[in-house]
Formats: sequence, structure tokens, C-alpha cells
Amino acid sequence: MKHISVLKDEIIHFLQVKDNGLYVDATLGGGGHTIDMLSKAKNVHVYAFDVDVNSINEFKERSEYKNFSNQITIFNENFSNIKNTLHQQNIMYVDGVIADLGWSSDQLESIPGLSYQQLDQDLDMRFDKSLFVQAKDILNTAGKDELSQIFYLYADFRGNENQKLVDAIRKFRSNKLFAKVKDLVQVCDSALNLKRIQSKSRRHTVYSRVFQALRVRVNNEYENLKRFLVDSLEVLKINSRMCIITFQSGEEKIVLDFIKRNQNSLKILSQCSDGNFVRPSIEELTKNLRSRSAKLFVVEKV
Repeated sequence: MKHISVLKDEIIHFLQVKDNGLYVDATLGGGGHTIDMLSKAKNVHVYAFDVDVNSINEFKERSEYKNFSNQITIFNENFSNIKNTLHQQNIMYVDGVIADLGWSSDQLESIPGLSYQQLDQDLDMRFDKSLFVQAKDILNTAGKDELSQIFYLYADFRGNENQKLVDAIRKFRSNKLFAKVKDLVQVCDSALNLKRIQSKSRRHTVYSRVFQALRVRVNNEYENLKRFLVDSLEVLKINSRMCIITFQSGEEKIVLDFIKRNQNSLKILSQCSDGNFVRPSIEELTKNLRSRSAKLFVVEKV
């Protein structure tokens, strides 16, 4: 399934792309947001980041990239390095920053271990192959308390559910080391009695949470996000805007904490009846159901 960029119209509306502006797409992925920014004004330049070299190479094969190649600078870097990387290019400030924190459909299919449906893939989950620790390493070596913390902090598994999952992992590895996706799926099934859940969507939600927790830990996603937000604020010009799309509660909490800590420097522009964010429209949801958990936070530096 080809990845579809979410909340594209809303981001362009809030970002207010201007002629000769310098912008950052901190999560290039399929490049949809980058192309949109380049198409909305003259002489725009986008500095794009992505840790997945496959995504970068695929984007460079697109005709849209070739049409704007002289206006795009791509870094095979984690977005947590935004400030240092831009400064190395003598770019001290930019006119806007966007980040879509969701993993693209293409990446879920191409990065080993990210999808619970690819049963024979290695339990890797690393977006950046320079990272040393894989998901299977954590499952095979982490102690009881560390495993419990991972599933609590990164997927909100609590109480008895958390304990059963951790105990099942430790029991499995006492006889056989984790190696493939099917090993973890098997543990989920036994620990949480997933086969008894008739609803396929409910079962898949549980699988997704388990895999999410390990993915976040392997890729240091929360720590990288915290650093990215702080450094993005530093490189953002006064009266310029930052747009962040979250997909799960852990990311949302980090963004909200960042906004609260910097409330004297930021003005919240995204608002709805539920909170300080914008949700996808009904029209977008009908075209792309995967956008249903997306929330767009928009702030302006003042």
C-alpha cells in the first residue's frame, strides 16, 4: 500500500509558505509535504531529513523530485540533529518546520520487524542501521523491570496485562531466543489470549501496541523527538511556524509538554473542541483510514 501524506491541506494552510522561504521537512518519507511546500510559492528551498536511505532513494526517483531537485537538500540524518546539520550548511534560521511522526506504509513493509504481519522477518525494527541494538536483542537480554517499563512507557500496558506479557517473554527466551516476528506474535497470543478475541481489529490493535513499544525503544524515538522540538524552536524565525503531526499518546504528551514549557515563546494556532490540535477532515478519513489517529499541532514562535 502506497503511503499517503496526511493533513496536507491543513499544513499548507497553517504554514503560510512564502516566496524565497527556507523550510524544513523533518520527516521526508514519501515527500508529499515537501512537494506541497515547493509548489505553493516561488524560490522556496526545503531542507529534508530522513534516517531511512531507502525512502530517500525512492523519493529521488520521483518526477516531482526531479522537477524541484535544485530546491531540495536532503540529509540522511535523524531529525534530532536538525540544528547542527543546518548550522553546518550556514543556515541559522528557517521560515517553517514540519514533522509527520507516523511511519509510512512503505517503511512498514520494507523495514524488517516493524510489521507484525510479516511473520518470517527478523525482529530488527531499526530505521537507522548504524544503531547497534535490535528489537530481538532487547527481548533476549532486557531484565524484568526494563521490559515492564518499555511496555508501560511506550504502549501503556499496565498492571496484570503488563506482567503477563513480560513473564511470557522471559519464559519464551528461557527455551529459545527471539529471532523472527512470528516469535513475538506467538508470545502475544499466549500471554494476552488474543486468539479468544473475536474482533480482528481489536487483536491487531494489541499487536500494534506491542510492536510500537519495541520500535520506539529501538529507535530512541521519544528522546529524539524531545531534542528535535527544542532545537527546532531555536532555528525557527520569529513569527514563523512549526507543524507536528502525532499518531499516538506518547508523542502527543511530549509535544504538549514542550508547548507548556515554552508557552512564553509560542502561540498555539491549532484548536478544536477536543484540545490544541486539528484532526483530519471527514473527507480525508474516507480516502485514508490510516489518518484517523493523526493530530496536527501548530505553534508560532513569538
